[in-house]
Amino acid sequence: MNPQENPKNRDLIQENRILAENISILQQKLYKIGNNLNIQEKIIEKINQISQLSRQINCLDLEMIASVCIEQIPRLISARFASLYTYDSQKEVLHLLQHNHPYSIAKVFVLAEHAQLPMSVAIREKRLLLIKDFSEWECRKKTTITRLFARNYNSNSCIIAPLMSDQKILGILNLADKIDSNTFDTNTDLPPVQLLCEIIGSAMSNIELYEEVQKRALTDGMTNLLNHRAFYDVLDKEVNRTQRYGNNLSLLIIDMDSLKQVNDRHGHRAGDAVLLHVTEQIVACIRDADVAARYGGDEFAIILPNTSLSDAMHVAERMVKNISQKPVHIDNRKLNVSVSIGLGQYHQDQSIEDFMNETDAAMFNAKTAGKNRVHVCE
Repeated sequence: MNPQENPKNRDLIQENRILAENISILQQKLYKIGNNLNIQEKIIEKINQISQLSRQINCLDLEMIASVCIEQIPRLISARFASLYTYDSQKEVLHLLQHNHPYSIAKVFVLAEHAQLPMSVAIREKRLLLIKDFSEWECRKKTTITRLFARNYNSNSCIIAPLMSDQKILGILNLADKIDSNTFDTNTDLPPVQLLCEIIGSAMSNIELYEEVQKRALTDGMTNLLNHRAFYDVLDKEVNRTQRYGNNLSLLIIDMDSLKQVNDRHGHRAGDAVLLHVTEQIVACIRDADVAARYGGDEFAIILPNTSLSDAMHVAERMVKNISQKPVHIDNRKLNVSVSIGLGQYHQDQSIEDFMNETDAAMFNAKTAGKNRVHVCE
């Protein structure tokens, strides 16, 4: 296949084309500003720096992007301090990613609790803020900002730049304390920051898209659990860890007892509801460190690292109880569901295939013994 026909390559080619156009536009704007040779030389130098920074930003490495934001962009506009936050739009929360302040700053901002903070205003209005003087800004906004470390700043000016892609805010870059002046300049400081923030927003969006594609490749579309292939990758790692350190590793193979009958009698929509109900109960019974997967059509597999046989038994029995005692409500009907679970404990030098086969055999024994129960490998 021609490399240019690859969707990812096409996207990168398009992004680079847009980047080149933006740099060209910025160059034209900055040249119009320059009224003397000295200013023009500074502008040319900034353009060269922007080109270099844009190549570093245009990647799928969030740490690299953060490093550019905190270490290099401040030098471009002579800012002493910088901080970078990522934004969770669903929870409306900012999370600190990186900063260069000589003191601790807030790691989390809940926008609802700080509605008048400049970062909240920038997100709400989806625009870059240049605050030339905090006192003047407070007076104009009829608010008061608590600046705990104001004494550490030599100037009273800052830039607060939302990082956006298609009007979606992905983060905030704060640049504060102009080194060689009392305030940041609208004509010479803002244009490069605006352009770089557009590039950063696009790069962060690409990272989100890439991670989503990666996640879809590893998860089951209906249950959002790991798929069969990803399950084996995790199991292989956990078995290797157990062989190395000698810790416990338990495994559950879970089979739904009546999914086919539900599909035949009530339709596949009811079957999907039952499947999601079982998934919900399984997830509710395990820890964050445990790994749940949809192993097959009506089968699940749960990896329980650092878990003894007795502790794994408690988990399995709780699953059986919760699933059987909580019917699924659909179209004014109550559907009772149950599962059969096989429980296995890994033994040193045992192959993954033997470990899986023994646990699967235990699940089969649970079904033949009457279903709705747990059976342990013998």
